[in-house]
Amino acid sequence: MDKEKELHLTFIQNAISRLANNSSQIKTWAISIIGALFTAFCALENKIETNILVMLSIGLLLAFYFLDVYYLWMEKEYRELYNKIINNKPVKALTMNPGLPKCKKAVLLWESVKSVSTLGFYSVLLGLIILLIHFI
Repeated sequence: MDKEKELHLTFIQNAISRLANNSSQIKTWAISIIGALFTAFCALENKIETNILVMLSIGLLLAFYFLDVYYLWMEKEYRELYNKIINNKPVKALTMNPGLPKCKKAVLLWESVKSVSTLGFYSVLLGLIILLIHFI
């Protein structure tokens, strides 16, 4: 393997690692913020303030979900680029543009939306919010 190809793979691996780290941090922030809102939710007795916190919790949860989906989607695109280089398919030197057709991008996006690491995680948090609303 030549130096340029090795350097290119290193760039892509670093980008994938950063995206995976960002995804992990988003999940950490989601749990922390939703937990703080749960605490505030339990302390409130005013129904209007409680409803505002519920809406805020769901809105933040959706924002974290979509951001996490975006990171996973980009990670999948970079994996495709990585595989192209490994399989000796023609790729512009040192490019970070996966150059995928729109249909392939759409498939990767859909896979990211329904991934267990996104949909499963945020569904559990949404379920906890719904349970909390029901019992309090």
